[in-house]
Amino acid sequence: MNKLVKFIVLLILISNTLYSQSVTFNWPVVDDVKIEKSEYLDNFLQINKKVAKKHTLLKEKNINIDSLANVYSTKIEDASSKEEYFKILFRYFHELKNTHSNFIFRKYSINCSTDFIENKLFMNRVDEKIFIENGVKKQDEIIKIDNMPVIEWMENQMQYYSFSKANNNLKVMSYRIFNSFFKEDRTFEIMTTKGLKIIYINFDSIFPRIQYKSATKSLIINDSIAYINIYTMNSNRVLSGSVLNDFLSDLDSLRDFPNLIIDIRQNGGGLSHVSNGITEYLIKKTIIASDTKKKLQAQPNRYRGTIYVLIGGGSCSAAETFSLNLLETGDVTFIGSESCGDSGNRPNKYRTKYGVYYRIPTRRKALVSVKGFPMEGIGIKPHIIVKQTVDDYLKGKDTVLDYAVNYILKNK
Repeated sequence: MNKLVKFIVLLILISNTLYSQSVTFNWPVVDDVKIEKSEYLDNFLQINKKVAKKHTLLKEKNINIDSLANVYSTKIEDASSKEEYFKILFRYFHELKNTHSNFIFRKYSINCSTDFIENKLFMNRVDEKIFIENGVKKQDEIIKIDNMPVIEWMENQMQYYSFSKANNNLKVMSYRIFNSFFKEDRTFEIMTTKGLKIIYINFDSIFPRIQYKSATKSLIINDSIAYINIYTMNSNRVLSGSVLNDFLSDLDSLRDFPNLIIDIRQNGGGLSHVSNGITEYLIKKTIIASDTKKKLQAQPNRYRGTIYVLIGGGSCSAAETFSLNLLETGDVTFIGSESCGDSGNRPNKYRTKYGVYYRIPTRRKALVSVKGFPMEGIGIKPHIIVKQTVDDYLKGKDTVLDYAVNYILKNK
């Protein structure tokens, strides 16, 4: 075996090893980080140096990174504990004004979720024993958290998270009600059918990240309308295999329906090649992908009917570029509310010498779609704005989906 062949084999082995590690690696929690008070400032300066060099959105966001470093260096000198130190760093990343600029930590969590509708917060998934024992059910309203009205509590918590848009981030914050970066207690006041319940939760364990049995769910609504919900663009979160295969499996059984509704309201994104792969089965002709700038070819067995896409504040990252690619074909009608406003801009992961992992966008130039739409800081607005109402929700109705179905029937 000559030297060139040996070198190529070595590269393949290294690549396979790195890939395996990236799939199986468990990101640490804050408590796992072994860092002393004397190392706080050095750790921060390492992060800031990388941000100043690699972060490609600083100028666009009007961020003076040197001034920001000076402000946070002073704050860090006053930090008296590791928790206080990391809360300062979370606020630093918040000031970078980009959803993909953040630490990579696992969170302490419980197995529950919420629905945020018309500025009210309702229980959705209720799997935690203490809630069940207190008679809490889906659609019960959370009135207060830690003795604060829910809106006030979420607005206060926003300083520890990163957002690309300056407003309308309460929907995203509602996904974080039942997790925490730190071991802590949290008090919930919930109005149930049996009256107000006060429940104390201790966040001290890591609940496994939700894995979908299938990345999609399909329904036949009537003889002319089919529906596919795509939950994620990340195949690592799908037990059955790939997102594209799950999508194609559903599409095969719905291909002959003249109207197809695609729901990505809760799709937080994933990988560009996944979303672009799906797109090729929904377009009529070759287009240029807004994120990769590569050609997307209309597939011979593509869907040939009329497409409607449901989007909302939970549609982010690769789901957002998926939306933009379809939107700019001019062949798809979008219904719902504005998307999250961040397509990614090639976020890369970094690590300080103290074992702190984080990511920042590193694309040389901020993404702009083929037709000139800025793919950072501005959400995609649907053609028809429709939002879920509390009245419909309590009746078990999906306001947005119902509107889409009636719209299709009306314009049939």
